[in-house]
Amino acid sequence: MEISGDLYPLRQIEVYENGNVLFYDHNHFSDNYGRLCDKRIDTLDIQEFEITQVEFEQVWETKVPINR
Repeated sequence: MEISGDLYPLRQIEVYENGNVLFYDHNHFSDNYGRLCDKRIDTLDIQEFEITQVEFEQVWETKVPINR
């Protein structure tokens, strides 16, 4: 997830073992597969999954989500 300064998700990427990828943002926040998280994020809960902004952008720009 890309998280705003007030700790709410702005964009969300879900990558599954079978190769499927889902993207969510404020322009596409919900579909039959799921939705953009609408809860404030506790950074301690996601710390072990942290990636850089560059890594996030690389996935966002190169992967083709099945829900778009």
